[in-house]
Amino acid sequence: MHQARVWGNEGDPGGCDERVSAATPTPDYGEVRFPGFVGRLLRRSAKIVREANFAAALATLPSGTTVERTDSRGRWIAFRTATGKPKIRFRALEAWLAAEPTILGQGSEDTAATIRHDGIIFVYEGLHRTRATARERVLVKENVGGVWAAPGWLDFNLRDEFDPPTPSTRAIMNLFGEDPDAPPVPAR
Repeated sequence: MHQARVWGNEGDPGGCDERVSAATPTPDYGEVRFPGFVGRLLRRSAKIVREANFAAALATLPSGTTVERTDSRGRWIAFRTATGKPKIRFRALEAWLAAEPTILGQGSEDTAATIRHDGIIFVYEGLHRTRATARERVLVKENVGGVWAAPGWLDFNLRDEFDPPTPSTRAIMNLFGEDPDAPPVPAR
């Protein structure tokens, strides 16, 4: 539905979606630059040129979802999928990482984020993807949390409570050379 907008066609007027009311601004679906032939051979990722706005992130939610709450500043959307699974769509630039990512990623597809009492997003699982989207402007794949129809936004599993690392998480962090008592770091 929004593929032309993801590709960043200049003739795209921004569209109209029934889930966006007249009170919300017109969705801006952002712009993505895909690698050329040589870049695809070298397995380069698509780069975000301009990220999507809040209205576009809201308009591109999967069908059958129920929006539970949103941030007043337009940083995140908490919703439930059609199957009832709690998820959060958030702007990667606004997220905080529970710990500094290690040099090498683990390669898992797990995702986990939570909303702190003041509305800040904390990412527990998917630190490298969040950092890549925020700093390197990389468009990550949808199966690991990327949102192709809204570049710059990520869909992660939502944890209900904000909690410190468990003993097992602390042990894994120590094993990988991370400091479990380190303060959170911004994704950007």
